[in-house]
Amino acid sequence: MYVESRMTKSVVTVAEDTSFYEISKILKEQGIRHLPVLTGDKVVGMISDRDVKLASPSIVTSFSKGEINYLLDKVKAKDIMHHSALTVIPETTIEEAAKLMLDNKVGALPVVKNGKIVGIICETDILEVFVEVLGLGAKSTRITLELPEKVGILADITRIIKEGSGMIISIVSPYHPEEGLRTVVVRVQSQKVEKIVEEIKKAGYKVVSLLETNGN
Repeated sequence: MYVESRMTKSVVTVAEDTSFYEISKILKEQGIRHLPVLTGDKVVGMISDRDVKLASPSIVTSFSKGEINYLLDKVKAKDIMHHSALTVIPETTIEEAAKLMLDNKVGALPVVKNGKIVGIICETDILEVFVEVLGLGAKSTRITLELPEKVGILADITRIIKEGSGMIISIVSPYHPEEGLRTVVVRVQSQKVEKIVEEIKKAGYKVVSLLETNGN
């Protein structure tokens, strides 16, 4: 899955000289948390709602309302934006975008094509993909297994589920080769879940837990 399929294409942007008040108004009225800052067509920075809050005067400030208004009137987008804006292209994979956000502690990434912004992908978009991939919208049974690191072991588990007339909704298996064991979470739809679990145990595999979810 690529960023292009999940990004918001109607991107609200501001220029470097956009005022603090205009930025605050845009964030509030549009109900968004991130604003790419452009010079011409080029992305030169990012502003988040947190940046606006940090730039706002404290309620315990000694300045008068008139002084505060005067000072904020001079604050522009270029003064509060993050200058090293990270970007991705439409063909960037969702997992690459997620890792980039995590590694750099950012909540959104402008999507750029041929030097122009064509979209934005936010942490909410990533979470929606995560929920879909895990099959959380489907009524199913979550089977958590603890398996040894061994070639073909997942194939054996899927065979047992297939023979038990189970349909696999999702499989998640974090890779930690240094541990020698692997936690595998399988979501299964079946009228014979108990039988499937029994066969998994008979095959010598450890079932850690079962959890039924209704898909809501």
